[in-house]
Amino acid sequence: MSSYHIIGHFGSRLSYATVASNVARGLRERGLLAGVTNLDDKAIVEHEDLLSLTDRGTHVISFADTTGWLLDMLSSSYGASRVAVFSSPNTDCLSRDRAEVCSKVGMVLAPSQWCLDTVSRSLSRYELPSPTWACKVPLGVSRDYLGVFERRRRAEKLRLLHLATDFAWPGRKGTEELLAAWSLVQKTLAPIAELVVHVPMAVYEPVHYLVADLDLTGVQIQIAPDRGCTDAELGSLYELSDVVVLPARCEGFGMMMLAACVSGTPLVTTYVTGQVDFLSSLGGWLGVACSDRMEQLEHEAGLCPVAEPRLIASALLSACSPMVFDHLAREAEACARVAASEWCWDGVVGQWIETLETWRDQ
Repeated sequence: MSSYHIIGHFGSRLSYATVASNVARGLRERGLLAGVTNLDDKAIVEHEDLLSLTDRGTHVISFADTTGWLLDMLSSSYGASRVAVFSSPNTDCLSRDRAEVCSKVGMVLAPSQWCLDTVSRSLSRYELPSPTWACKVPLGVSRDYLGVFERRRRAEKLRLLHLATDFAWPGRKGTEELLAAWSLVQKTLAPIAELVVHVPMAVYEPVHYLVADLDLTGVQIQIAPDRGCTDAELGSLYELSDVVVLPARCEGFGMMMLAACVSGTPLVTTYVTGQVDFLSSLGGWLGVACSDRMEQLEHEAGLCPVAEPRLIASALLSACSPMVFDHLAREAEACARVAASEWCWDGVVGQWIETLETWRDQ
């Protein structure tokens, strides 16, 4: 019987580790998980139980940077046709090294159509062959987000939450543009709303200085733990928030955006790149218009649509107006009541298993 070995970085709660952990649990429940390899020195407690399984398995799935020695090792050990890689780029073109990985393995797993298109476009650009299999697989969120809207605690002011997960600056999530947008509307919004910016320590300083340079009022900076927040901790942040604001420059999937939809929290975001896959079928969100201007970023995102501050500012004004906010809140709650459970991990991991078993049986 075929079985699968999972490789990843299990020392954090960041997205790749979260995806790898949930896929591993789904495989284990079905008796298909052979083993798990942690590329970090130590695993956080949520992942530790998975590391007790150490068998090699017949197929391997990498949720890590598989360039260089790791690809060579896996290919020689399993055979390239039995190696799968998870690719969720936050860029509209892969580097040549990462594109070469996708061309050499047996299967590429991507969480959105935009990611699949990015892989295909990159292979064509470098004139590399396509992998035997390239499949879209859904991502999910924890059940900790279910029912958040029922526990929400309202304050006198609207509370807008921005989660910045990047450890480099400028971040691809649009934090810089969001703060510039707030400067355009703070005289109108500061009396009725506050903006909470949740950032890792690595980018606290540039965010702090930008808030000071723009002379912003009504902005609160919170420091996120370097290990990443637990789902319960993020759920608590959503409970205290009236609107989640994530104007992403470029997003492979957008798990925090999906968490907002599942929690019944109104969402202000860009309608581009990976999050389109689920936003198109969910409610309770307001789209930020993207400019046609293309800009070379100093970060990994490369060339991608940029939401200009004036366009984000317009969306913030709309979302905070009583009529629009009430409509978004009703839509978000209805979405959470009807569709939220479909987007939890236990509801989507079965599609991963079907995809992996089809690959195995080819």
